Amino acid sequence: MLIVWKGGSSRIKLNNAETVGVIIGVGAAVALLVAVFFLPWLYRVLLKNDWQLKWWHIPLGPLLLRRGEAPPMPEGHMVVQDYYRDHLTLEELQAQRAATKTQDLERSHEHRFEKLADSNLTDDKIHPDGPDVGHDASPIAATAAAAPPKLSIIGPRPEGKNSSPAVLFWQLKRVLFRGVEKDVVSMQKKRNILSGDLEAVHAHAKHYDNRAEYMYSFLQAMTAATASFTHGANDVSK
Repeated sequence: MLIVWKGGSSRIKLNNAETVGVIIGVGAAVALLVAVFFLPWLYRVLLKNDWQLKWWHIPLGPLLLRRGEAPPMPEGHMVVQDYYRDHLTLEELQAQRAATKTQDLERSHEHRFEKLADSNLTDDKIHPDGPDVGHDASPIAATAAAAPPKLSIIGPRPEGKNSSPAVLFWQLKRVLFRGVEKDVVSMQKKRNILSGDLEAVHAHAKHYDNRAEYMYSFLQAMTAATASFTHGANDVSK
């Protein structure tokens, strides 16, 4: 309807009754095609978990309903992807943050205890072969040691005065590449004045069944194409 009415308006003149007829006719034709060919394929994929079907089986239409039960799905194979992977619900986010806060508090207490123990050590209590092994084996130290090295364009600040060539070159790299090294995914988990709590904003979004998300993704593609065509039709001069 949009192609005929909007795109072809310069050559095709439709009155109100003809416009209504085009809308109903095109809608009925598309609905018939979808019901005959697309819905049987969608029924087999989503409700019968027929993982062997591909998009090129859509023209088979009603013949797909005569297929038997689908064989067991191989391990690691997915018919519909998880659209909410790494997207927590509000309850999950609150539980995760509470657990993280508890862990940080426990680590803080452990660190304070270790510093207090180190300050009370005497010469006869220090290990004769070197520094205190127990202190180096703390969970914080182990976590830091186990963390993989992070590649960085900027690198650590070199030693020397602020006017030294090495430090000036490091400052230049920091100005130019600081934004490049930003982890935008991890930054969404932090609160700031400009963006607020983005992770909490996403957590308020309702989670639907992945099969519903998959089915509506086809409608989203169609509405996006329609919006693109309409936008282009309004920019003929460009």
